[in-house]
Amino acid sequence: MAILQFLSPIFYIGVAALFYHLSFRSTANEIWALTPNLRKVEIFALPVVFGALILVTRKAGYYVVIAGSIYLIVRGVMEYVASNETDPVFPIIITNLVCAGVVAALLRPGTRSVYFNPRLRWWETSPRYVVNFPASITRVGAKAMKATLQNIAAGGAGIETMEMGFLKEEIAVLEFQHEGAVFHLKAKVVWEKAIGGGKQFLGLQWADENSNAEWSAIRKLIRDLKAKHTPTTRAIPPRLTDVKEWFAKIAG
Repeated sequence: MAILQFLSPIFYIGVAALFYHLSFRSTANEIWALTPNLRKVEIFALPVVFGALILVTRKAGYYVVIAGSIYLIVRGVMEYVASNETDPVFPIIITNLVCAGVVAALLRPGTRSVYFNPRLRWWETSPRYVVNFPASITRVGAKAMKATLQNIAAGGAGIETMEMGFLKEEIAVLEFQHEGAVFHLKAKVVWEKAIGGGKQFLGLQWADENSNAEWSAIRKLIRDLKAKHTPTTRAIPPRLTDVKEWFAKIAG
């Protein structure tokens, strides 16, 4: 989809060149000289912007691309009608088909989920290393509670504890040791799940309040775990296999 958007200006000029029986360069110069500025933005700039937003795969970009593609379709028809049907219709048809194809693809549940579920974006998901370290978690104004650090990643951790009633986005302090180093990290509670036996499993995200030294310690720990081939919660497949799986999810 992104590639089609990037190529949309080239398609437009190429089809117009065939219609006018001119070279690609001459047609591009004619379009640039005679086209109003707004239309230049619509033909040359917006498709590139939409292509970039498709690649970024963010929720806001998803809505912008859909709304923008519909806008370009409507504007293409309006420009053709305003020209008293003297402008070549095929360049507009081609670019409108690209926009319509992008909208149709983005509306598919398999494609849409990639923009709304970060876990499907394989390039953003860091491995979670299984460690099972003894730990403690301390809520604001409370005593430290025993916990087990089940897994850890560059962006957060998963712990098991007897403490209950955590609030979403509540900040707590997680403390544990590894090879003589003491880690004292602020973390945000993202989710909580009862796992039986009066125990809770907490999904934590490292809080922005951690110091540069603490962030550096986390990165070093992750590098050490990776170097030691520590098991992960999800097997890390070869990059090509991972890409194939991701496209399979999009295809539904």
